[in-house]
Amino acid sequence: MLYCPPNYIHLKKGGFGYIYISMKYLITESQDNKMVEKLTNSIKSDGWSRTSKLVGGNENLIKLLGITSPMDFLHLFDDMDVVQSKEKPNWTLFRYSKGNNLMVLDKKNEDINLDYFEIWSILENVFGLSYSYIQKLIIAWLDEVYNLSDVIPDFYLVYNNNIDGMRYKFKIRK
Repeated sequence: MLYCPPNYIHLKKGGFGYIYISMKYLITESQDNKMVEKLTNSIKSDGWSRTSKLVGGNENLIKLLGITSPMDFLHLFDDMDVVQSKEKPNWTLFRYSKGNNLMVLDKKNEDINLDYFEIWSILENVFGLSYSYIQKLIIAWLDEVYNLSDVIPDFYLVYNNNIDGMRYKFKIRK
């Protein structure tokens, strides 16, 4: 009888003997892509915290998504819908679903209100980044992805019922 190492399967006899493949490598790339897509969609609809609980914590979610840097995390939000607010003509909303704005650009006051709970706090608490590093990272991401150049942090938290919660506020430089 042929010996097969644990957690491996025998594929075929090759020119140099038998070929074995680890079971963990049998998951196809398309299955991996589907899993990443489902987890990403869950983050966008339910938030990072709920999604990380589903997979056993932040470290597992980071590994499953293949996130290797904090910028990779921000790139999860590269495809937000950008819509003009009907109620506030000076506002541009960045979101995945109506009523759940992750960023609000207020053109009149020239500032951007960024969702603290879904973006900033993850960078701070999960990735362990300092306040100033997060600011620089977000500025670079906003410029790269949404062409919002020349933004500078205003360094304060805002509570605004119209925006529905706490946000870090950024000011657009003229």
